[in-house]
Amino acid sequence: MNYPRAQRGFTLMELLVAITIFAILAYLAYTGVSNSQKAAQHILLKGEQFHKLQFAISLFEKDARQTIHRPVRSDYSGIKAAVASLISEKGVVLTHTGWSNPAEQLRSDLQRVQYRLDGNTLLRETWTHTDIGVNANARKTPLLDDVENFQVSYLNAQQEWQDAWPPTIYSANPTGDSEPLPLAIEITLTFKNNIAVTRLISLVQ
Repeated sequence: MNYPRAQRGFTLMELLVAITIFAILAYLAYTGVSNSQKAAQHILLKGEQFHKLQFAISLFEKDARQTIHRPVRSDYSGIKAAVASLISEKGVVLTHTGWSNPAEQLRSDLQRVQYRLDGNTLLRETWTHTDIGVNANARKTPLLDDVENFQVSYLNAQQEWQDAWPPTIYSANPTGDSEPLPLAIEITLTFKNNIAVTRLISLVQ
């Protein structure tokens, strides 16, 4: 008479090996998910920074393309050019038209706007009135973080690039009437990861 053979169970060694393999697989699965989450967060942060960059450049382009040849008065330094590089900071200030007025406030459609680097943050500063007084406070809007350098260049009528504007021959003019607009402005944003983005904006109407 044949009896069914009894099933052999796991030995202690086989059980320990199985538990060890399971633990290793579980650890790999956990670290894989964790690394995937970190990678996804890293990509998301890059994506957010990219969208901020797109917004900042499009905003600057909109302001620059609507630049108007209208010098402004300042209590600090008298007449200032419509477009001027910042002496002590990295940036540019300009006057543009086309400032929307949905609330129908009693103001013009001209706006004085300034882009400058504050530490590692690119700021956009605006004033309600183009002629800036001593007590005029600018509205500051942070646009980009982790910016290492903000370089602005200006193309003159001789097709030569200048690091400062207005040119020296016009800077001495107290009225600013003869100061021309640059033909184009080129901006270069360099980030901490050494990625540089350059954009050329024509001011020729």
